[in-house]
Amino acid sequence: MKKYWKIGVGTVDTNDSVRHTFIQHAGIVKSDDLDVTVARTWFALADDDPRLSTVRRLARENSNIDLWEFPDTRFDRKDIAAAPYSFLGGLAWATRKSIEAGADFGTKYDMSHACRACGAGARQIGLLKVKPKELPKKQPWVRTYQGMLYHESFIAPLREIKGFEKCIRPVEARKGGEQLPWYELISDYTMPRLSGQGIERRDDPCQVCDRGDWWFAKEFKDLWYEDMDRAVDKLPPVCMTWECWTASYIFADDHKRYAPQGPVVCREIALHMFDKVGEDALVVPLRFKG
Repeated sequence: MKKYWKIGVGTVDTNDSVRHTFIQHAGIVKSDDLDVTVARTWFALADDDPRLSTVRRLARENSNIDLWEFPDTRFDRKDIAAAPYSFLGGLAWATRKSIEAGADFGTKYDMSHACRACGAGARQIGLLKVKPKELPKKQPWVRTYQGMLYHESFIAPLREIKGFEKCIRPVEARKGGEQLPWYELISDYTMPRLSGQGIERRDDPCQVCDRGDWWFAKEFKDLWYEDMDRAVDKLPPVCMTWECWTASYIFADDHKRYAPQGPVVCREIALHMFDKVGEDALVVPLRFKG
């Protein structure tokens, strides 16, 4: 296990030149695998990287810098192989760019069991819509703002897993509805609330459902489930978390929203991802008690 920090550098007035100057003064370079978005420049630094203290100091000294930090604890294969299930939250830095997908393109959701305040608990009932030209040509995975998509070449070795076919759903082109050889992981089963103190709030939580805006704790602590309503060996290959780890953007139309979601909980898929990507995979082993 090794601790990293996911750093997002933005500015209060969205001044790109100030942001770029800050990055240079902090000693961050292209080889640090920068992920540059409209609002922020993202990169990862190991907990023992001396540049981490420099970044924090410069941010304190510059009131125009808006610095975000998230813990990025990474595990080795032995940790993941020993766990009955693991979080598969996505890829920390193996994919440098997120693509747009989902509600803004017309993907539909069932809101009957969702929180009316923040949208947590919404169930996607239509195929995820994407722009085909944004999908990578060689890399068999890509991030969206709601999760991960996987190419058929990544999915194929997993099709022999019992129940796996029910846990994948193809995506389609935004225009024309053509089904593409890309998939998202889904599940009809939602895990209970997590035990342990390994996650914490990022922003103000929803005052109605208490499900949104969770993330890993800054200091990693053990995570486990207890008082399950079914035996661990009876769980499907992919489960959804009760906690939602993304923000919600709600529109007047229930079918046009960005519903908060959490990482999937899975078995073989998590190990398969780690074998393909290594420590860049955001895979966190879980324990079960009782």
